[in-house]
Amino acid sequence: MKNIRPAVLRLGAVVAVFGVLVAGCGEDSDLSRPTVTLEVSRGQADTLLADIEQALPAGARFEPPAANENDCYKPHSESADGRRQAGRLATVSGLPEERQAEVYAAARAYFGAHDFKITKDVDKVLTGTRSSDGFLAMLYGGLAPGQLMQVSVRAPCVWPDGTPQPKR
Repeated sequence: MKNIRPAVLRLGAVVAVFGVLVAGCGEDSDLSRPTVTLEVSRGQADTLLADIEQALPAGARFEPPAANENDCYKPHSESADGRRQAGRLATVSGLPEERQAEVYAAARAYFGAHDFKITKDVDKVLTGTRSSDGFLAMLYGGLAPGQLMQVSVRAPCVWPDGTPQPKR
């Protein structure tokens, strides 16, 4: 008889990840609340990424980060709701592979000292959500020859001008 334990464990992991994603979609479900503007949110994302870079071990640095934005969606819907989410992504460089574990240790220390609740800390993935404003930060990859190590930050969903759109 075939050992089904690995398949059951993989299925359990997929279900757990999907549950986290679905739960995360409803966190900011009060669509009538004003928010900071998208411009402010972009600046906050830039600042957070720069702060994380400063917390890294000596010699580590970010390659120029990529900026991106995504639509946000109504809870349990496939319809965009008019809000936007700013994000930043940077590749960590400047350290030999044998020192990459120091980056993870520094990120854990930064998260702990700056109001982040670590939501995932497993092989090559460290994720935290800042309690005060819902920003998400993630460090992932690296720790093996030739693998990239990257830091991603995601702002919570905001109204572009800070004001909710009128209901249609």
